[in-house]
Amino acid sequence: WTKYQLPNPVGSYRREFAIPDDWDGRQIFLHFAGVQSAMTVWVNGEKVGYSQESMTPAEFNITRYIKPGTNVLAVEVYRWSDGSYLEDQDFWRLSGIYRDVYVYATPELHIRDFWVRSQLTDFSSAKLLLNAKIKNNDVEASKAAALRLYLIRDDVAGTPILEQQIQSIPAGLEIALDLTAVVDRPALWSTEIPNLYTVILELLDANGVVTEVLSTPFGFRRVEIKDAQLWVNGRCVLLKGANRHEIDPFAGRAVSLERMLQDITLMKQFNCNVVRTSHYPNHPHW
Repeated sequence: WTKYQLPNPVGSYRREFAIPDDWDGRQIFLHFAGVQSAMTVWVNGEKVGYSQESMTPAEFNITRYIKPGTNVLAVEVYRWSDGSYLEDQDFWRLSGIYRDVYVYATPELHIRDFWVRSQLTDFSSAKLLLNAKIKNNDVEASKAAALRLYLIRDDVAGTPILEQQIQSIPAGLEIALDLTAVVDRPALWSTEIPNLYTVILELLDANGVVTEVLSTPFGFRRVEIKDAQLWVNGRCVLLKGANRHEIDPFAGRAVSLERMLQDITLMKQFNCNVVRTSHYPNHPHW
């Protein structure tokens, strides 16, 4: 910072990267987990796009900009944007790329997004509800495929509890699948006993070959408000917690996993069972 009061300082980033040979024929995406407050992105000198959501990820399909060998990524980050007014909250305003940046590849037909939730009634069994969005990025209609869901606990592999056939999807379009499975005697999640499963989704092509695998940790629980109290799995829970801003006293917005673990350890030592992530989406690790 100088004696000249610049109205909107700009930070410029430049990085070279290479794409693996086995990504040929796949869709390639560039993912920014957090940039404040706005940015413009170029790949190999061509403008890819713009984003100004500071606390949520920005993602760009860069397939058509990629070339064999070395590629160049350039990013221009702006301290202020009109989105800054929407984010006018009580926190330190620090600009720049402060979360992870990475590239990844998917097959032409892939699982674009999914979520899993549970429904419990008497706690002796549960319904596992899956919503999955399957996208065809190819220029031609996809062939028939299949989606499988595995539910794993204690690293013990099992048979799929759900399998759904997928008919041909027109080029460039997306479908949503809503599936339900019944799970007997699930181990319930709570803050005292945080039992977790791993949900694994497999996408298979017309020949039965697995083309994509995604996973997420998952806990069975029922959360409800009853008699003006919070109940978890049929028990009234006394909330003890605090607000937490995602900031590091030395690294600013770039909060490391080690710092997150330090924060959560301190909270658990003080018997906290709830955190208000004030007041924006935090890092996915948190």
